[in-house]
Amino acid sequence: SKSARADADIDYLFIQVNPESDIVDYSSNCGNMLSAVGPFALEMGLMPGRAPVTTVRIYNINTDSLIEVILQTPGGVISYDGDAAIDGVP
Repeated sequence: SKSARADADIDYLFIQVNPESDIVDYSSNCGNMLSAVGPFALEMGLMPGRAPVTTVRIYNINTDSLIEVILQTPGGVISYDGDAAIDGVP
């Protein structure tokens, strides 16, 4: 969601459900899910993109942390193309 905090653009709450018990964990963060928060915020219009890059300040509610994500946004639009690569990841 949009953040009401002056130091953040987006608030992010991660909840992990254990399918083998009745435990619902609100204390952690998930880097994989966090990596989607910035692009999601731009695609859903929660904040504007800026060319050529956009910095998204994400407040993680769970860990009381501020995370800055820098996204490639040529023309102010999120871009998923590039030459970055991770071995073993298509």
